[in-house]
Amino acid sequence: MMRLPKFLYPPAWPLVVKICLMLLTVTMVPLSLTTFYNLNQSLTVLKKNEYRRLEMLAASTANRLNELIQGMELVSVQLSTRSEVVSFLAAETPEGRDSQKTAVQATLRNIQDNFPVRSVFLLDRNGINRATSLSRNLGENNSFRGFFKEAMRGKVYVSSMLLDARSRQPNIFFAAPVKDDGGNVVGVAVLVFKGERVWEILDEVQAGSDGFTVLIDRVGVVIAHPNKAFLYHSLIPLSADDLRQVQRDNDFGIAQVDSLNLPNLAKAVIGTKQVGHTEYISSNVWKILGYAPLKREPEWVVGVAYEKPQLQAPIYQLVRHNILTGVVIGGITLAVSLLLARGIVRPIHRLTKVAQDLKQDRLNPQELQKLPRGEDDVGQLVEVFISMAEDVRVREHGLKQQVNELHNQIEVVRQESSSTGDLAYFRHLRQKVQALRRAHLPGRSSEGTRG
Repeated sequence: MMRLPKFLYPPAWPLVVKICLMLLTVTMVPLSLTTFYNLNQSLTVLKKNEYRRLEMLAASTANRLNELIQGMELVSVQLSTRSEVVSFLAAETPEGRDSQKTAVQATLRNIQDNFPVRSVFLLDRNGINRATSLSRNLGENNSFRGFFKEAMRGKVYVSSMLLDARSRQPNIFFAAPVKDDGGNVVGVAVLVFKGERVWEILDEVQAGSDGFTVLIDRVGVVIAHPNKAFLYHSLIPLSADDLRQVQRDNDFGIAQVDSLNLPNLAKAVIGTKQVGHTEYISSNVWKILGYAPLKREPEWVVGVAYEKPQLQAPIYQLVRHNILTGVVIGGITLAVSLLLARGIVRPIHRLTKVAQDLKQDRLNPQELQKLPRGEDDVGQLVEVFISMAEDVRVREHGLKQQVNELHNQIEVVRQESSSTGDLAYFRHLRQKVQALRRAHLPGRSSEGTRG
């Protein structure tokens, strides 16, 4: 049968190696399992914290937009209830409107100067622009616009982020119905809010080096993004009804809304009422997004996202830290194992050498006194071995004396027998001595034979 090489056969390994491996195994296996568990828990907590951070950023940004929209909505309502505005739009004749025109223009200019609006204007019940802070828009027909239709139904309306077809500037329309004393809607007061202000708020969000903030409207169209190439693209292809609505109102100043084909993101954010997070792939890059809906019209959703490698960076750092900790602890354990193993093995090696010397009758009694002693198991083994060695030395010394005495008797008998020619008794004694040597001094049988 072929024998394995020594280094592949554990029973043949040196005791130092066995002890070191045992201590390393006892130390590193529980440490590795504990480290793996703690690392897994840390990664889970880290991910949850990052997701929560993105959700909180999205929620706080959504709250800022809520406050902004609520404030501008209040301004539009206050404008619609001012007496000069009501009188101006309720007038049946141009002369009646002219009597209030100066006061109305002053009010419109005051709003224009103190709020981030692009223009302020008043529409009569037919949708004709009768007063405006921008003279070039005077007389325009807005009866087809969605904000006019909704306001004429008696409700305050806030539009989505609309793109002006001529200037290509983003606008948000705040429209409030103007009612006379009888509660009849006689016109609409409209504020055209600068959409860039919303973009500025989103740009202020600190989402990391690769992070960004996005704003998505109720049908899944991107209305704010740091990369303008994504603006006014839908997350998924629009339904026929939504597409017809967009084309009819010309909301975004474009004929066609292209899709970004992000179904996972669309499923999470379109129509959501809760704060949450999701993951998606865009431009072959895995991204993580925390989102939060606005709590009022328009039904926008704020998303704060960054690339997943940015989340993985602290994870990799944590993994490297744990690996380094394991290597350091493993090195310390190996060093301590070597010291302990050598402390255990060194007395055993010395005992082995003394035993070999004792076997070969080369033992110096002083060597027994140099053996390490102690109260542990190895120390007790040394004590027992020293006692045994002393007994062996004494017994061997007595046997040597017996052998010498027998040898002397044999010599005497041999001399006497040689003169008489009777050697039978001599042979008997010689066989007895040889048997005695073999029984008690096996290592010296050849020497006795030579004698």
